[in-house]
Amino acid sequence: MERSTLRLAGWLLAPLLLAAPLSARAAEPSPVTIKVMTFNIWLGGDQVSFQKVIEAIKAADADIVCLQEAGGQTARIAAALGWNYAVPGRHVIARVPLFAPQAASRGADGNDLNTVYAEVEPGRFVAVANVH
Repeated sequence: MERSTLRLAGWLLAPLLLAAPLSARAAEPSPVTIKVMTFNIWLGGDQVSFQKVIEAIKAADADIVCLQEAGGQTARIAAALGWNYAVPGRHVIARVPLFAPQAASRGADGNDLNTVYAEVEPGRFVAVANVH
């Protein structure tokens, strides 16, 4: 008799347990559109006009820019664009807040991880990896 009571309780509770996650589910977040640009500025931009680098980024209307061959110009480029967010060690600039893991982060191959996290909306982040 005890076993049949447990079975009956299980049959009565199962629909409640299955329905609970459906009613407790939060609404799906709305999609976020961001433009990511990768840009080799060629030996720190010394081979081309610095102003042309700025104009190209503006023309692309990018939100996040990963620079290759930045040659120490990362912060200067962000400032020229009027952007407040730059991670010079990772050569990433953005219109949105950027956060970088510790520089000691290394991938399985032993190379530094050139990853930053961009806060595209309050509390919503994307990972951006910059490679040459």
